[in-house]
Amino acid sequence: MKIRTKVFLIVVVVFGMLFFGISTIFTNIETANFEKLERQSVKDNMSRVDLALEGRFDDLSVKLSDWSMWDDTYEFAEDRNAEYIESNLQSETLPQLRLNFILIKNSAGETIFEKYILNNQETPLPEDLERIFLNPRIEAIGKGNTFDKIAGIVNTENGPFILAVQSITSSDGSAIPKGYISFGFVADENFTASLSKATVLKLEHSTVENASKQPLFVEAKKKLNLSSYTYINEDPNEDVISGFVLVDDIFGEPAVIFRADVPRDIHKVGLENTKRLDMFLIGIGIFEVFIILMLFEFFVLRKIYKLVQGVKLVSSKNHKTERLVVDGKDEFTKLNKEINAMLDAISATLAEKKESESRFMNIADTAPVMIWVSDSVNKIIYVNNALTKFLGKSEEELFGDAWTSVIHPDDKEHVLAEYRLAMEKQEPLSVKYRIINARGEYKWILVEAVTRMTSQGMFRGYIGTAIDVTLFEEADSKKSEYISEIERLNALIRELELKVAKLEKK
Repeated sequence: MKIRTKVFLIVVVVFGMLFFGISTIFTNIETANFEKLERQSVKDNMSRVDLALEGRFDDLSVKLSDWSMWDDTYEFAEDRNAEYIESNLQSETLPQLRLNFILIKNSAGETIFEKYILNNQETPLPEDLERIFLNPRIEAIGKGNTFDKIAGIVNTENGPFILAVQSITSSDGSAIPKGYISFGFVADENFTASLSKATVLKLEHSTVENASKQPLFVEAKKKLNLSSYTYINEDPNEDVISGFVLVDDIFGEPAVIFRADVPRDIHKVGLENTKRLDMFLIGIGIFEVFIILMLFEFFVLRKIYKLVQGVKLVSSKNHKTERLVVDGKDEFTKLNKEINAMLDAISATLAEKKESESRFMNIADTAPVMIWVSDSVNKIIYVNNALTKFLGKSEEELFGDAWTSVIHPDDKEHVLAEYRLAMEKQEPLSVKYRIINARGEYKWILVEAVTRMTSQGMFRGYIGTAIDVTLFEEADSKKSEYISEIERLNALIRELELKVAKLEKK
């Protein structure tokens, strides 16, 4: 792998890890901040729902106060005159006031008027709604000496009702209360739609009793209690986050849960900001990687390239005296000087070696002894004049493995085995065998060789001599024949002596 590739990978990995770290940290911080902001926004929206409900309660109270603080109503509470009913409390009155019921009781707690219309049908006041008016808190209204009122939400079998109850007094409010009057309407889908329009939120509601039957409200019911009147869905989807607010009834008991789906605009802004940061970091990273690689190319690779080209130039045959040139005062300049010093030392060593080899060859070529040099794989790389003259062959005809062609066929396998064994052990060689000379005669030679080793102890081959020992071999052969003949004659003499001895005994 090239240095440029390695540096590129290192820089990419480092910046990738840096990007991942910064992105992760920022994303976590940013996500936490935006989630906090989003939750606060949901809480604020749920507070708006609560305020909108309070506004509806207040609107009903204001509407009711026009009737409760009215001399005509005050007189009706005292004398129950039919004229008041005919003038003010006809069936069309409730739809005009957007009410579902009107209830009037005197200070004795007697019902002097009631009208209940639901789904365009007039019926008696439902029993569960009547029981609400038996609550001591409501029964106490209109029986004291001061004006009293209450407004809020209550649960009935027909669903939640918004109602208001106020003491009946004179128009100027100075008269002693004579009972109470109550207005109410069903908190149905139309009511929820009006709240949605007012709060610009998508709202739904459920009574506390029915919340367990509706999947969207089950978890909210578990989380909401008297100490926590708002709850935010812990597992929102990508588009909306749901908030819940618990509304107490007029007696302070949990009554209705309102649910609002709030668009996750803040969440989306956070995601967009995170994406923008990621793109910015990626852009900065790519730019910095490019700058680093360009600087590395200029300050490092360019000088390395010059050094490589210089070394290649010096290594060529015609530029052995050339030296490297790198400008500057950095480590590459020092390396350049060291390489040049090394090249000078190598040149000096090579010159000495060449001179030494030249002296060796001059001596070897004039020596009467046959001299040869082999490499580490037993290939001949030098033979002197004495050896080429003895064999009648040129240097080229003996270099490499060609020298084995002069070995006597009967000796060849044995000789090569001896060479291989000596080379494996890297020890001196001594072997005697027959070779064919320039006149085509096989002569016995004694080969003696020592190992050539580098200064580091590496085996380089052999340098050896070859001596013609044919005369010695022939003399040894004749000596052996003479000894054999004498031994044969001695055997005959002993045999004759034995025969003579036998004859003498006879």
